[in-house]
Amino acid sequence: GVDFICANTDAQSLNDMPEATVLQLGGSLTKGLGAGANPEVGRQAAIEDKDRIAQALDGADMVFITAGMGGGTGTGAAPVIARLAREAGALVFAFTPLPFSWEKSRHSMAEECLADLHKFAKAEVPLPNDSLLQMGGADATARECFAEAGRNVSKGISAICSLVFRRGMIDVDFVHLRKAFNRRAGRTLFGYGEGDGEDAIRQAVRELLLCPMLHLPDVSKAADALLILITGGTGMGMASLQQVSSEIREEFKAGEHIVFGAHVDENMGN
Repeated sequence: GVDFICANTDAQSLNDMPEATVLQLGGSLTKGLGAGANPEVGRQAAIEDKDRIAQALDGADMVFITAGMGGGTGTGAAPVIARLAREAGALVFAFTPLPFSWEKSRHSMAEECLADLHKFAKAEVPLPNDSLLQMGGADATARECFAEAGRNVSKGISAICSLVFRRGMIDVDFVHLRKAFNRRAGRTLFGYGEGDGEDAIRQAVRELLLCPMLHLPDVSKAADALLILITGGTGMGMASLQQVSSEIREEFKAGEHIVFGAHVDENMGN
């Protein structure tokens, strides 16, 4: 139930996008080439095609923007797209891979873009490239680390969509989600854990709390709003759900604004 839209100034990069609506941005500005790592070119390209972007976003309740923040099309266009999505009435989430800490000039561009995104997105989820090393381990290849980062973006988007669109034993509707995120926009942490066997749910919580994306030095772990989704097989116990949700609430010092969903999936086994 999610529409996939791929937008870029670089026409060649859009040639191999199956099952996606493709938007080439700024054709008269860049002549089908990339933005040359210049965010202003990306911004102007998105402005040039703002009517086409708005048409693609028309009617959406939620919009997830994922764009690299290292300069170029994504860095410049993401805030423009977020503004258009917000004007269309959508709840906007942004998943933003960030440059490595040693890429100083790219970092300043990323921070400027995040400041612009902050005006329109209800949640910006920073995904620093530095955390890729912790995800993949010391022996992982660069390709494996970036693939793992991509999977984490996918898990984050899937979890939020599952909260709203899947029937569960504890359901969450879109009104709950909008209420939680309408309170305040800002940097948002995302973590994921999984487990297997008799102690599956405990394993999942341990893995969640060790997730490197939950331990960013410049983002507070004290949560204004907390979103928890637990999915498990038919043996998932109610007492376990209550215990782990309490642990997560305590870990992130969450107050009353907690959105909790639980789904049983018969295909998950243990």
